[in-house]
Amino acid sequence: MVTSETIDELRRRTSVSSLEAMQALSASQGDLERAIDYLGKPHSGSKSLHVGGMELAKRTADELVATGMWFECERLNREQWQFTVAPASYARLVALHSALLGSQEA
Repeated sequence: MVTSETIDELRRRTSVSSLEAMQALSASQGDLERAIDYLGKPHSGSKSLHVGGMELAKRTADELVATGMWFECERLNREQWQFTVAPASYARLVALHSALLGSQEA
């Protein structure tokens, strides 16, 4: 089972992001040592989407929080944000982003 304590411990021991720790622990059924091994091997990793404009980035973050999807957001520069999700959630992120772009144009 993946708990916040195991996520924190894995992050402390490996210096990975919360999302990467959660993915590794999920792949290893919560086993900390297997998660460390998982992080040391090549795998699909996380997927990112760049979003331009503060308003769109805020709306994207709000929608992701509302859906309960795990994500990380990093500000790249004044008008560019990077949203990172697990590979299984990427298609959902892209669909949500497209819907927000469509509603912005309307």
